[in-house]
Amino acid sequence: MKSKKLKEELIEYLEMLKAKKVNTKRKVNLKFELKAKQLLNNYIKILRKEAYQDNPDSQFELALCYDNGLLGDKFRKYKYWIEKAAKNNHPAACNIYGWIIESESPTSIAKMKKAIIWYKKSAELGDILGKKNLKIAERQILKMGN
Repeated sequence: MKSKKLKEELIEYLEMLKAKKVNTKRKVNLKFELKAKQLLNNYIKILRKEAYQDNPDSQFELALCYDNGLLGDKFRKYKYWIEKAAKNNHPAACNIYGWIIESESPTSIAKMKKAIIWYKKSAELGDILGKKNLKIAERQILKMGN
């Protein structure tokens, strides 16, 4: 996966940039910052391409870029890509999608049952948080009376 290689390169470069920050020469810092932005733009471009090709890891990573503000604070797009990744069996995305459903209406038994389906799928795919959230949601639905 090309995006994985670019991500590693970007992280390595950002670590190098962080180490070089002590340099007081503004020109040197600008050069590093421009290179980091270029790497980030390339990473996002490849990530989008892979996400549209139904790669669940890339869909999940793209959602995280929206969540942490790299691509603007766009919850709608974050939710869209989390849902796509979940439907493509990404373990963490299934857990997060369950949480999104649950948080939309935490007192709704119907929403809680739908969230439990996603938590269960996440747990079956091996996500530790999915297992924990499944147990919590099952206890919560029992308290709700169903």
